[in-house]
Amino acid sequence: MPELYVVGSIHETLDGLHGTVTLPDGRVWILDGRRMAEAAPDRQSAYRRMTIADVDALLELGVIDLTCARNQVARVL
Repeated sequence: MPELYVVGSIHETLDGLHGTVTLPDGRVWILDGRRMAEAAPDRQSAYRRMTIADVDALLELGVIDLTCARNQVARVL
């Protein structure tokens, strides 16, 4: 059975991906262009530069398609 995740309106702009994704393990990623943060109720979310591994994870989950992933990888390199 495939794992479930929740996507809260992810959209792509010239700046990159924006929106939120709840991963199967319960973690929440906040996407902000070329940066991302992991939401944490007990501490302030610290943004970091998105990596190719992060983009690969979104692609593997089916949150983004291959074209979007290629565009995002080009932005984060």
